[in-house]
Amino acid sequence: AANWLHRLRWYRSTRRSRPLGYVLQSFTYPLPFALVLPWLSGGAAWAWSLLAACLAARLASAVMTSRVLGDRLVFRNVHLLFLQDLLSFVVWLRAFQGHRIVWRDRVFEINRAGRMRVVEGYNGPDSTGGNRTE
Repeated sequence: AANWLHRLRWYRSTRRSRPLGYVLQSFTYPLPFALVLPWLSGGAAWAWSLLAACLAARLASAVMTSRVLGDRLVFRNVHLLFLQDLLSFVVWLRAFQGHRIVWRDRVFEINRAGRMRVVEGYNGPDSTGGNRTE
C-alpha cells in the first residue's frame, strides 16, 4: 500500500506539472500494449512476434542492468519483472483519475499547475479508494 501511494503521488504530481511529458511516458510501457496486440489483430503472426520481441528486449535490459550492478537476483525473480511492468502501467493509468494524493498522512489536492494544497478535514476517499478519517 505504501508503494502504491508513493507511486501514485509521483505520477499525479508529474501528470499535473508536465502533462505532455506524462502522456508521452506511455511509450515506456510497451508490454501492456504488446500483450493486447495478438487479441486486437485476431492472432496475427506479426503481433505474436512483436510481443515476443518486447518480452525479449525487456528481459535483455534487465539482465544487462543486473550485470552492470552485480545483482544476481534478477535471475531468481525474473517472473516479477513483468509483473512490475504491468503494475507500473496500472498506476500510470490510475494517476489520470483524480487530483488528490496522500503524503505524510495528509491529503493534498494538486492543481493544474502542479501545486499542492492541504485538504483540511477531508473525510472522503483517498488515493487508494478507501475512506480516510483524520
